[in-house]
Amino acid sequence: MSVIVTCECGKVLWAKDEAAGKRIKCPARGRVVTISADQDKRHSDPSTSAASKQQICAKCGRPLPPCEEIGNHGSALCQLCEPRQKRGGWLSHSPRRRIVLGGSAAFLLAVTLLVIYLVSRTSSHLTDHAVIRGPEPNAKPSSDYHNRGLLHAKNWEYDQAIADFTEAIKLNPRYAGSYAERGNAYRNKGEFDRAIADFDEAIKLNPNGALLYRYRSRVYREKGTIDRAEAGSVKAIELDPSLRDRK
Repeated sequence: MSVIVTCECGKVLWAKDEAAGKRIKCPARGRVVTISADQDKRHSDPSTSAASKQQICAKCGRPLPPCEEIGNHGSALCQLCEPRQKRGGWLSHSPRRRIVLGGSAAFLLAVTLLVIYLVSRTSSHLTDHAVIRGPEPNAKPSSDYHNRGLLHAKNWEYDQAIADFTEAIKLNPRYAGSYAERGNAYRNKGEFDRAIADFDEAIKLNPNGALLYRYRSRVYREKGTIDRAEAGSVKAIELDPSLRDRK
């Protein structure tokens, strides 16, 4: 005859009838359990008892659901232990949860890529203008004309852009950025000589502006003066090695 003892942790223990009144140690949590004489007694062997097969979780010792529910997940483990041990974690326990988490991850990835793209475009634009301006804290442009010229150039209105940059240069002839932007406008119109003249003046005002040399090099290349174009590219990379990897 056997005695059934339930530990405080929920694990069901089996002991021999002569162990009544003694204390045993729970293998699940290490707690000491006292077997009283009035504990439930069963004549069946715990190794063959149907109750033992359906009541105890093999991992944590918690009571298990009925046998038919145990058969659904194929092992003597409770639902808290079985996903981690048999199915590789809680993510694989629910197909619906996997779909929701997968969709959330894809959405976050798309948003992250979009933010990276927008930041890279903005930083590239700001970097170009920062390098053109160079270290000229005391040579600020006439912001109204200069900024309006940038908007005209962005909209391919090069004649209006040239007019605004010219006004900005009249108000502040020491600012290299206005010469460089007007040079870009002339280049886009195909007036290469005027573009080169503006870039020359910008380089005089800011001899360390690496992009100024690169932009002038592009004008020389489009004009067909390859040797000067190559020399300008070398100078630009010498001043700013990061331009080697930029188009």
